Amino acid sequence: KQLPYRTYPANSGFASVSPETATGTTVAVVTVSDPDDGQNARVTITDGNEEDYFRLESGKNFAILRLNRLVADKPIERFLLKFRAVDDGSPARFSERDLKIFVLNLNDTAPLLESELIEGSIYENSIAGSFVAAVRAVHHRNLHFSAIDDDEGAELFDVSQNTGSSFSSKISFSFKYAYQKYQGH
Repeated sequence: KQLPYRTYPANSGFASVSPETATGTTVAVVTVSDPDDGQNARVTITDGNEEDYFRLESGKNFAILRLNRLVADKPIERFLLKFRAVDDGSPARFSERDLKIFVLNLNDTAPLLESELIEGSIYENSIAGSFVAAVRAVHHRNLHFSAIDDDEGAELFDVSQNTGSSFSSKISFSFKYAYQKYQGH
C-alpha cells in the first residue's frame, strides 16, 4: 500500500536553483499524508544526491529540502532526486517520487514556444501511442520536453523528450472530457 505525499511548490513538478542561490535556501517542501495512528512518516533522499548538494530537514510528516552547497562549483544542468516516504507501521507503507531540479543559467534566455496553446484531436477508438500534437519551441541550446505530472490530464499523454511530439497513453470515453477540461473548456 502506498503512502501519498506532495512536493511544494505545488503543481510545478520541478524546482530550480541558480549558481547564486545561497546554501541553506529552501528548494522544496515534501509533505506526507499518513492516516495511521501516530502520524509517523519519514522522508529520505534515496538517489540523485551522491555529492550532497542538498539536505533534508525532517519534521512530523514533512521534510524541507535545502541547498547544502553551491551549485556554481560544478557545471550541472539539472538534478533528479528520488524521495522515499516510509511510515512506522507493520507492515510499513511507503511511496517514492522524483523531483527534477533545474540549475538556471542567469545569462540564458527561456525557450520560446511557437504557441501558448497546443491543440490536437484523436478518435476515441485510437490505439495508445497514437500521435496527438507536436510542441515546438525555439532556443539556442538543445531542448528537452516533458509533461508536468501534477497537471490534471497529464497522464493521458506521453511527450517525446527530444522532439516534443505528444502521443496518447490512455484512450477511453473519459479521455475527451478530461482533455477538454485540461484545455480549460
